[in-house]
Amino acid sequence: MIIDEDAKYIDFIKNIYENSKVGIFVLDPQFKVIWINRAIEKYFGIKREEIVGKDKRRIIKRHIQYTSPNSENYNQRIKTSGINDFSARDIICHILPSDKRKEYWLEYCSQPIKSGRYAGGRIEQYIDITDYKKTEKRNSEYVKELEIISEMAVNLIRYSDIDHICHYIGQKIYEMCDKSYVMVTLFDRESEKIYIKDYFGLDRYLKSIMKIAPKDPRKMGYSPEDMTEEEKKIFTSHKLEVVTGGLYALSTRKIPMNISHLIENILGVKKIYTIGFALENIPYGGVIILSRREVPITYKSAIELMVSYASLIMNRLQAEEALKKSRQEFISIFKNSPEAAVYMDKKGRIVDINSRFTKVFGYTLKEIKGKNINCGIIHPPSKTEEGKKIDKRVLTEGYVSIETIRKRKDGTLFPVLITSSSVKLVGEFKGLVSLYQDITERKKSAERIRKTLESTINIIVKVVEFRDPYTAGHQQRVSRLATAIAKKLGLSEDKQEAIRITCLVHDVGKINIPSEILNKPGKLSNEEFGLIKEHPRTGYDILKTMEFPWPIAEIVYQHHEKYNGTGYPQGLSGKQTLLEARIIQVAGVVDAMSSHRPYRPALSIDKTLEEISQNKGILYDPEIVDTCLELFRKEEFNF
Repeated sequence: MIIDEDAKYIDFIKNIYENSKVGIFVLDPQFKVIWINRAIEKYFGIKREEIVGKDKRRIIKRHIQYTSPNSENYNQRIKTSGINDFSARDIICHILPSDKRKEYWLEYCSQPIKSGRYAGGRIEQYIDITDYKKTEKRNSEYVKELEIISEMAVNLIRYSDIDHICHYIGQKIYEMCDKSYVMVTLFDRESEKIYIKDYFGLDRYLKSIMKIAPKDPRKMGYSPEDMTEEEKKIFTSHKLEVVTGGLYALSTRKIPMNISHLIENILGVKKIYTIGFALENIPYGGVIILSRREVPITYKSAIELMVSYASLIMNRLQAEEALKKSRQEFISIFKNSPEAAVYMDKKGRIVDINSRFTKVFGYTLKEIKGKNINCGIIHPPSKTEEGKKIDKRVLTEGYVSIETIRKRKDGTLFPVLITSSSVKLVGEFKGLVSLYQDITERKKSAERIRKTLESTINIIVKVVEFRDPYTAGHQQRVSRLATAIAKKLGLSEDKQEAIRITCLVHDVGKINIPSEILNKPGKLSNEEFGLIKEHPRTGYDILKTMEFPWPIAEIVYQHHEKYNGTGYPQGLSGKQTLLEARIIQVAGVVDAMSSHRPYRPALSIDKTLEEISQNKGILYDPEIVDTCLELFRKEEFNF
């Protein structure tokens, strides 16, 4: 009875091991296989009868890729026969897939048999951790996608032109997609067609394509109206879709069909993915990925979000109003922003800040969380109301950008560029995000440049006035009047400054005119007047090599043109002439006529204003003339 009971117990134990999900090897002292269970057969794709009596180490070499950090040491020891008295645990191994088995990740442990029939041998166990490793891989990919998205959000916001955006997303996707070629297509407003804007990894292949195509495929486009409804759906969904055919991948219906053969065979393309840019649900380009792999693209979500972000930014560049509605999606991801960022709830209470905010303002989140941003934390007393107004503008307009002053924790004031945007989730308003860029150095640099520029301008003014004493003060007076007109017209402070500076040098070209002509008391001959008419061109040639933040050389070139095209030296008319030049035309005439000249006495200001009024819309821009008249007659402007 005892023997029967022992036999049943042994059968019971064997049955447990046989059906266990833990794979079990039993090895003799020479590492030859004595027994394996069904789990080992499943994991390795082998049969018990095929490997019993064979060296297990060769099976390892054929089927397993060890990935544990300590595996190299173990491999070396396990390959050395006779060393069989050590234990190994927590070694991760990778079962490579084949036609007989799936891919598995196993946790391996091994220990010696120290007594009994198989003493000196080993028992080795393999625990299936495939699901864990897949989850780990997904989590790793998810973290990587978040890193990509965070980096992309910060970088894309910095770009202010579509060319850089297209190149950036094309380059990033090319780096993310192993064994792939990438093309970026874009709608060209001038020709109203979609073209290949940029490409990556295709340099040497495009030459082959161009031999087949009647034209350079990079310059061959098609109209969005030519797209089928299915194609439009792909390009407006912001989803990465698999498409078929090299013809479609090259974004043109004019390339011969044999290019499809070239793409599939010479480039080795297995799958083609497309994701489009859309403006108000109308396709205007996209990203095309030519993949040489059968497996799906890894960072699909990140690519979709990247292209979606890029599409929104390009919408902003093509329509500023679209920016105000969509920019919040980019500002929401602010933790890695290079600027100080703060997130506030609907009532303006601080919810979160980034590390840059702490560095710039000196506050930690613990110190200010829950406090209202406008309660004086970062506002000097004179700017508290301004902060409230900014928040109100964001609520109504969705986006505000303003240069102003803010306060650090230690009380010091500094200049900042504030960019604020509303945050919406599924169309519901959630709060505000504000970015604070410390522009102290920029302001200092701008001031240094301004002083240098001012000194240079003053030198030029002195030289011109020395050559032509009768026009002494002319440029300053023109500057005052032209700047007043610009301000009255509502031009920005930057444009007003451009006009002020240009007026101070607008007659620099007279340096090239002989003094006897400039100071001649009588009427000028045709030849002499011809020299006078060249001074705008000469001024342009002098100034075009100097670096100004405004088109000063072009304005000087145009300051003697007339509204009807009868001016000189280019004969421009209407709005062919820059607005700044049209303003200086009127201001220059008013001062010249009302000032003494060698060849005539000064006219009264009334006579001068009558002259420009009579020629309004003929020689001079009518809106500018009306503004000038209003300054003198209603606001009593004087030089």
